[in-house]
Amino acid sequence: MSNIGEMRYSSARPYRLTGMTLIEGAVALADTTIQRITYASFDRPLTISGNGYTATLTYADDYSRTTMTVRTPMLKDPFFKRTYIGNYEADSYGTQRKNIERYYIGGDAYSAPAVYVRVNSGQWKLHYIYRDYQGSVTDITDAFGTVVHRMRYSPWGKLLHTDGTPYTRSEELSTDYDRLLLLGRGYTGHEYLPWFGLVNMNARLYDPAIGRFLSPDPYVQMPDFSQNFNRYSYCLNNPLKFTDPSGEFFFSFLIPGLGTFIDAACWGAVIGGATYTASVAMSSGGFSNWNWGQFAKSMGFGAASGILTAGIGQAFGAVGSNGIIGEAYRALSHGAANGMITRIQGDNFGTGFVSGGLSSLAGSAFMIYAPAQIAANIIGNYAFSGLVGGVSAAVTGGDFWQGVTIGLMTAGLNHLQQGINSRLSLAYDGAKLSVVDKDGSVIYSTSATSGKGEHMNNPASQHIENLGPIPEGEYSYKNNKWQTMTRIQQIKRLILGGDWGTHNVPLEVVRNNSARSGFYLHGGLFKGSAGCIDVGANIGKIYSLTRLQKITYVYVNY
Repeated sequence: MSNIGEMRYSSARPYRLTGMTLIEGAVALADTTIQRITYASFDRPLTISGNGYTATLTYADDYSRTTMTVRTPMLKDPFFKRTYIGNYEADSYGTQRKNIERYYIGGDAYSAPAVYVRVNSGQWKLHYIYRDYQGSVTDITDAFGTVVHRMRYSPWGKLLHTDGTPYTRSEELSTDYDRLLLLGRGYTGHEYLPWFGLVNMNARLYDPAIGRFLSPDPYVQMPDFSQNFNRYSYCLNNPLKFTDPSGEFFFSFLIPGLGTFIDAACWGAVIGGATYTASVAMSSGGFSNWNWGQFAKSMGFGAASGILTAGIGQAFGAVGSNGIIGEAYRALSHGAANGMITRIQGDNFGTGFVSGGLSSLAGSAFMIYAPAQIAANIIGNYAFSGLVGGVSAAVTGGDFWQGVTIGLMTAGLNHLQQGINSRLSLAYDGAKLSVVDKDGSVIYSTSATSGKGEHMNNPASQHIENLGPIPEGEYSYKNNKWQTMTRIQQIKRLILGGDWGTHNVPLEVVRNNSARSGFYLHGGLFKGSAGCIDVGANIGKIYSLTRLQKITYVYVNY
């Protein structure tokens, strides 16, 4: 690599990289201190140390990051901390006493077309995000279209100045993080960690200077292609054609949308091969019963099932987004698809139909009705769907392990891939309450009021206790907090404490600039309610649209 140095390989094993001879003054060279990384049991990085910095990462049950804290021995408090809550991220710079918040609109950090940014609890400002065909962030503009940040990259992801010259490591370390990358993300939408010169691609860490991952890929996706056996290479050594969103499987952009199904086929093959291996291991005689032809067959049908399962997931979207009837149709689709596959394999159509349908219903019920902490557990979801699939297959005369495969496929490539329906949010502007989907489109809107008397819907009065409308900010409510009131209860409530209509739910403050509390979203016959949002007779519609979501966010902006 002409601008970095020379790679050294083993003479006995010419494919094995043993070291590098670095060029003095190489643009990627900051210092030669040893970089140490520790990993969790699920192969995600826990700590990264080097250049006098140590980053510590924490994760949720689904292995998504929750915090990243960067420390240096010279400072008692964290040098930098990032918190992740869904589409919301907050950065705290300890040395500069600076806080930057971001909320991605219409998608996540990899796909959102816009983002709200706030510095030091000031005003939220809208920015638009521009990406190239690889998903790399190239330009960010303000609400008026003025470019406020511009980024460029080498084909392998090295950060470049706008004139095309690469940033040196000393420049990266001396430049404020938010000036280097306004969103903290750049190449293919992933987080760049300038303290270590690495890109966090979720499952693995990637070094753009040498175009290699720091840990091996656990999956061989194309066994007929020799490049795929280099488990440290990035995207088959073809970064202009492929990207790697998860750090494990790459996506193809030759045909729009194809990447999703390539990924599904890979996962399906992995699940099919793994369950065959488990079935042999637990059989009488163990691995003496191993059959390579049967193993290949399991992987092949697993790949086909993965594609069909992902297609059904794409068609039906998030779990619960189409109501109970939608989940029933989802289950029927899974039943038909898996019945067809088991029939092609020479087994009974009914076995695959029952196993696919019941495992789909089980996965939907688990995500919708289980307590939030349990439903978010990825292992629990896999286990529940896999067990239901296996038992239902065995009861109908089929193969238990084939049913387990169907259940795992349904859980991983449909339910967990699409997620629970939490993509609807509410927006209140002082005149109307709107239900907004993940793309920012309004799917329902109704008039709504907040505040009493002359202060009703008056943003200038939002800080007046017991009179002013609900303050600007972000709120949320949990599905299990909804209260449905009978006619008798409504009349009693009207006489004793106010008009709340057929449904009401408490609003929790996510962020606002007020010390007030006790907010509700409710209906009622008489408009006007201090500190609450009153939707009147249409509260039932809001309830029905969002009741299958675990959490719904409400944004108040006058």
